[in-house]
Amino acid sequence: MFKKLKLKTKIIFSIFVSAVILSILTAAGVYFYLGNTLVNEKLKETDKLITEQVHESRQILDKNEVFVKTIATQEYVKEYLQNPDEKKRLAVLKIFSDYASTDPKYLSLYLLNTKGIALLSTDPSFVGQDYSFRVYYTEGMAGRPSVDLLLGKMTNRFGYFFSHPVFDEKGKVLGIFVVKITGDEINSAIVESEIGRINTVMLVDKYGVVIASNRPERFLKSLGTLTIEEKRELQVSKKFLNTEIVPLQYGEVQKALRTGTSTLIMRVVDVEDNDTEIIHVDKIEDSPFYLVTEIRLGIVNNTVLHILAILLGFMLFGIVLSTAINYWLLSTALSPLKRFKEFAEGISSGDFSKTIDLKTDDELMDVAKTLNGMSKNLKDLYENLGARVEEQTQEIRKKAKDLNDQKVAILNILEDVEKEKRQSEALANDLEKFKQAVENASDQIVIADAEGTVVYGNKILEKITGYTPEEAIGKKAGTLWKKPMPPEYYAHLWNTIKVQKKTFIGEIENKRKNGEIYTAVISISPIFNKQGDIVYFVALERDITKEKEIDKAKTEFVSLASHQLRTPLSAINWYTEMLLSGDAGKITKEQKKFLEEVYRGNQRMVDLVNALLNVSRLDLGTFIIEPTSTDVAGLIQSVLGELRFEIKKRKLSVSTSFGTLPNPFLADQKLFRMVIQNLLSNAVKYTSTKGTVTIVVDTHSKGDALGERFLDEDSLVVSVTDSGIGIPVGEQDKIFSKLFRATNARESETEGTGLGLYMVKSIIDESGGKVWFISEEKKGSTFYVALSVDGMKKKEGSKKLD
Repeated sequence: MFKKLKLKTKIIFSIFVSAVILSILTAAGVYFYLGNTLVNEKLKETDKLITEQVHESRQILDKNEVFVKTIATQEYVKEYLQNPDEKKRLAVLKIFSDYASTDPKYLSLYLLNTKGIALLSTDPSFVGQDYSFRVYYTEGMAGRPSVDLLLGKMTNRFGYFFSHPVFDEKGKVLGIFVVKITGDEINSAIVESEIGRINTVMLVDKYGVVIASNRPERFLKSLGTLTIEEKRELQVSKKFLNTEIVPLQYGEVQKALRTGTSTLIMRVVDVEDNDTEIIHVDKIEDSPFYLVTEIRLGIVNNTVLHILAILLGFMLFGIVLSTAINYWLLSTALSPLKRFKEFAEGISSGDFSKTIDLKTDDELMDVAKTLNGMSKNLKDLYENLGARVEEQTQEIRKKAKDLNDQKVAILNILEDVEKEKRQSEALANDLEKFKQAVENASDQIVIADAEGTVVYGNKILEKITGYTPEEAIGKKAGTLWKKPMPPEYYAHLWNTIKVQKKTFIGEIENKRKNGEIYTAVISISPIFNKQGDIVYFVALERDITKEKEIDKAKTEFVSLASHQLRTPLSAINWYTEMLLSGDAGKITKEQKKFLEEVYRGNQRMVDLVNALLNVSRLDLGTFIIEPTSTDVAGLIQSVLGELRFEIKKRKLSVSTSFGTLPNPFLADQKLFRMVIQNLLSNAVKYTSTKGTVTIVVDTHSKGDALGERFLDEDSLVVSVTDSGIGIPVGEQDKIFSKLFRATNARESETEGTGLGLYMVKSIIDESGGKVWFISEEKKGSTFYVALSVDGMKKKEGSKKLD
C-alpha cells in the first residue's frame, strides 16, 4: 500500500512517523531521567534529614542518660544504700522530689535495692513494689545503664525509663536508680521533625515495635510478626503488660533488625497505601531504638508524569504544525515534476521535440536544461544509432574486460603490499620500544636457551655481576656468577621451571666477577613455542645486598634498644606496684587511679618492647627452636582460658574440635603457644559482639585441599575461623608484613603493634610449616597453620623468644 502512494505523501508520512518515534524515545528518556534524578534528589535530601534527626534523638537520650548517671554517682545515694536510715531516706527523697517538681517531664524518680524492691520514689505507689522482672533491673545488676519505653506497672502509662547502677568504691552494685520521663520530648522530636512532615516516620525498639510515629494508628504495632522467643521475652519483661502487638507488613525490615544492622535501605511495595516506598532504617547510635522512615515515591512519579504530559502535548502540537508546513512546502517544490513526467513520456514514445521550460532558478531548472540537451543529443544519436552501436559494442566489451582484470590484479597487489608495510612498521616500532625498555631496565634481565646457555643480557648485567653481556653470551650463567647454594635450592628451582613449567621466584646469593658475594631476588620464567615446549628462560635479578645490610642494621638496633628499654620499664613497674600496694605510704583514690593508668600504660610498653625484641631475634635468626612432646588440645584450651574475660565481655560463641592428633607431637611449646595466642587473640579482638570463633585441629594427608591450598606433606593443621571484620582484598598481601595493620583493624581497635602475624609467619616458616588464610571483608577470616606430623624442626640459636 505504501508503494502506491504519491511521492509527496510518502515524504510527509515518513516525516510524521519519524517525528512520532523521536517523540516517544524522547519522552521515554525524559521519564527515566527525571524519575531517577528526582528519586535520587529526594533520597539525598531525606538522608540528610534522617542523619540530623538521628543525631538530635541521640542528643535527647544523652541528656537524660547524663542526668541519671549524675544522680546515680552522687555520694548521698551511695551512703543511703550502704547505711540506710530514715533521715537519709527523707533527704534523698527531697532531692528527687525537687527534680520532679522542677521539670514536669520527670514522671517519677525511684531507687531499687539489689532485689529489685523500690526503696523510695517520688510516686509513693512505687514504694515496696517488686521490679525485678524489668529489663532495667537485670541490666543494672549486670553493671550496665539502660533506656527503654515501657508501660508503667502502677500507672498504666507509657514512659521512657532511664536507669543506672549505683556502685560502691570497689565497683559492686548497691542498687539501681531509675527515672521515668514522658515521651513528649522524644516523640515530638520525631513526629514534628522536618522529615516527619513529608514522610512516615516511626521510632521502633529492638523487637521492631513502633513506640512513636507521626501516624498514630501504628503505635504499639510491630513491623512484622514477632517470633515465639520475642513474644516470650516481652511477656516475661512485661514491657507492654498485656497489650496485644499487631504486626504490620514490614516483615523483611524486622528480620534485618534481628541481625543487629545499623543502617538499611530497601524498596518495598506498600499494599495498604498502594504505593512504592523506600524504607530507610537507621539505628540511633548505641541506643536500643531505630528510626524507620517510609519515603513514598508515588509523589515523584506523579510529578514526572505531569511534566511528561506537558512535554508530549507540546511535541504533538509541534508534529502537527510541522507536518502541515512540510506538506505545503513539498506541494510547492514538487509541482514541476508534472512537466518532467510529460517530457519523459514524450521521449519514451520517440518524440524528441519536447522541452521543459522552467523559471525556478533552482536545481530542478538545471536538471531541465540538462534533459533538454539530452533530448537533442538523443535525437542525433537515434538517427545514427544502429551502425555506431554495433561498431563500438565489441571494442568496448573487450577493453572493459581487460581493464577490469587489470584493476582487480593491481588492487590485490596494492592491498597486500600496504598490509605488509603496516605490519612491518608496527613490528619494528614495538621491537625498538621493547629493546630500549629492556636495555635500560634497572633490574638485570638475562635470556637463556632451554639448556641454560645465555643468549642475551642487558646493560645492568655488568654493574651487578661484573661480566659484560659479550662475556656472558654463549656461556651458562651458573658457571659465571653462581655461588654454591644448598642442593635442595637448585633442585627446587629446576623442578619449578623445567618440570612444573612455572615461574620460580626466590632469594639467592651469587658471586660477582671479582669474587664478591651479593644477595639478589630472582624470577625465572619459561618461554614456550606453539607446541608447548620450552625454548627459552627469562631471568630477572635485582641486587638487594644493601637493603639486606640496612635491614640487618635496623634489626640489630631494635634488639639493642629493646634490651636497653627493658631495665627502666621494669623499674617503673616495680616502683608503681610498690606505690599501689602502699609500701610508700597511703595514697588517695585519685592518686591510685592515676598510678593504675601509669601501670597499665607501662605494661603495654613492656609488651611492645618484648614484641620488638622477639621480632629482632626472628629477623636475625638467632632464636632457638626446642621441640618437645606437646599436648596440643590442652595448650589451646589453656590459651582460651586466658582469653575467657574478653570472650565473655564480647558475648562470643567459641567452639573447638579436636580430631585425630599425632601422639606424640613434637613442638616448641613456648613458640607454638605464641602462634596460637596471636591467632586466637586476633579472632576475639576483631569479632563483634555475639559473634563466633571456631578452632579446628586435625591431621590431614598430603594432597588434601584446605583454604584454597593443597598440602605438600602429611600435616597437623590448626584452623581458627571468626565472623569478624575480615581483611580488605587490597590489603591481604600485606597482612604478614612487619608493623602492618589493616585499615578496618585500625578503625576497630586502636591498640595494636602490627607484629603478631609477622611473628606467627616467621616462627612457622622457621619450623618448616606453612601459614595462610582466606578472608572476606565484613564476613570473617580463617587462618590455617600446617606443621609436619613429625613436628616442628629443631633449630640451634643463641636466644629464646620471650
